[in-house]
Amino acid sequence: MNLTKRFSQIAAAALLVMGVAVSTASYAAEVDGIVFTDASIAVPDTPAFARWELSCLKETGATLCTTGSVASAKPLAEGLHELKPLAGEGESVRFLAMLPPAAFDADAFAAHLPRAAEKARAGEEAVLFFSGDSVTATGDYGAMLAKMLSRASGWRFRAAKHAYAGCSADASVRNFARDSAADAPDAIFVMYGLNDAACSIPCRVFSEELRWLAREAKARFGADAVYLTPTPHFDVFINEKGVPSNPPEFARRTIGFGELVRLAGLRDGVTVVDAFDAIWSIGGGAPILETARRARTLYPPAYFMQYQAMGEKTGDTIHPNALGHLRIARRAYETLMGRAKGPKPVADKAELPVDPPCWAEMAARKSPPEWKSGERLVLGLPEHATGSSGRREDNRATPDEARSEWTFSCVGDTIVFNMSVDASCVKDGFNLFFDPRPASELGTMGPYYWLECSMHAGGAMSLRPGENSPAGAAAKGSWREEDGRITATVEVPAKVFGCDRAASPLGFSLVWRHSGKDGRPTRLSWSERCHEWNTMGYGRMTW
Repeated sequence: MNLTKRFSQIAAAALLVMGVAVSTASYAAEVDGIVFTDASIAVPDTPAFARWELSCLKETGATLCTTGSVASAKPLAEGLHELKPLAGEGESVRFLAMLPPAAFDADAFAAHLPRAAEKARAGEEAVLFFSGDSVTATGDYGAMLAKMLSRASGWRFRAAKHAYAGCSADASVRNFARDSAADAPDAIFVMYGLNDAACSIPCRVFSEELRWLAREAKARFGADAVYLTPTPHFDVFINEKGVPSNPPEFARRTIGFGELVRLAGLRDGVTVVDAFDAIWSIGGGAPILETARRARTLYPPAYFMQYQAMGEKTGDTIHPNALGHLRIARRAYETLMGRAKGPKPVADKAELPVDPPCWAEMAARKSPPEWKSGERLVLGLPEHATGSSGRREDNRATPDEARSEWTFSCVGDTIVFNMSVDASCVKDGFNLFFDPRPASELGTMGPYYWLECSMHAGGAMSLRPGENSPAGAAAKGSWREEDGRITATVEVPAKVFGCDRAASPLGFSLVWRHSGKDGRPTRLSWSERCHEWNTMGYGRMTW
């Protein structure tokens, strides 16, 4: 095995630090840093490695070490390894060694993933597709699982992943068609929940996003689905001020959304891997803080340091390192072999996520609001003010503050919006969301497109399409001020939302982000009080 440093992964991680969601298919498609413990490791053929030291950090925290001068070495045990030169210049190389997997049960595997089993049995390569947030993006549990299955069965498995750091499950819904086109998956593994919980994604929406991914993978490729519960968040250690960062129970903040995953699996007949317990079980039933302390070896100093462990200082407490991902991969393997049970129901019902009334109203709504061409739409009524958590949150002095008026018309392949608002709102921004699917699918889960809009000096406007708009799709707009009012025009070609021509009706939502004189924000939304990161609450534009 050629042990190379993964500069491409580090570069991608640097983009994540800057807040850029990077699809991990651009790196780590073939993982160089994972071997089995019975492998023979080729030592770099450079003068710097004439003599070398090989060390291994085990999951228990124990460290093993040996030195040598031969051209190959054996892993010392299951754990994180560092191979470094003893003299001269030369960068050390890090990798993970994992024990060979337990016996493969072909029948059990076929019961969970019949499509992948059928292809692999026929001698073809079975593609395992991994969707998720930054935990999936920064680690390699998928590649580890593919290696385990290939080794144990003698069949061929390949891992492909497209993950979206900092995003909710809607990112994979939006981009699934594009992400899956080159890989034609035979099985899809979905692990979301960390950001969904943090961003107050409605429970029904989250569950429907999982179901949509499973259904779409089946419809497009005949692929079967596996859901994974989100992992713990151990940000509970003593910080530099000498106080805990969060109360101990914060470590379990994802367990409620894990319950949603479990219930979705039961409803959909989908296998569920308990990734939460795969990490949490290192505590062996210990109290929360002791479990967090024991889990330090499963987390890195920083998320791009996958082949290092946290140590005694606080590091990254949310993205498991290679040892943590090994635990997830092994739990997935044992689940597919029928030797691991799915997650148990949570004991404390208070830990279950509960949707606020506004989201419940959205779910119960019988018919969506409709906006007709030429008809005036007023955005700014008290009922339009809803925070991202779904709760009523209006920080304006009066309902007239940030009250905007809109009309639209459809001209050929372009939708033209005209807007008027008080000049004090020049620094506000707004988003336009589009669902161009057939009328029969509007109001259900599915991909969507959006345009992020803001006004700048001189009448210029910034109009940024979302990442799933086709390349080259561009909108244009302008604004001017007169008598204390701003009037603006925004022209949106149908290509922005993936079409050659806009069809009526068109799923649509409008969100205005206002900052008051005191700096407190207000979010105004149409249609009614929807969460914009899904299509289930959109209204309809007709012409």
